[in-house]
Amino acid sequence: MDVFDISSAGTAAFVHASTIYNEKIGRIETHITMKLRELLSNSTNANEMLKILQKFNSLSSRERFRAVIHEYQSQLLENVGRYI
Repeated sequence: MDVFDISSAGTAAFVHASTIYNEKIGRIETHITMKLRELLSNSTNANEMLKILQKFNSLSSRERFRAVIHEYQSQLLENVGRYI
């Protein structure tokens, strides 16, 4: 694929490649967020949750991962409150 091809055929090829890429990234993000949810739901204390979140920290810029972290934020705060 020639990314500099601005003809209609080149644009169509770029859109098609972009769609395939986004679908693959979406599937990967879904798989990883499922794993993150599983790990966080099985954690028993704040330290475990923080260790898990630290492992996934580099992905926190992605919307899906921020949503998962937000889901468990209140649980994490409860666990920290109990620890203190």
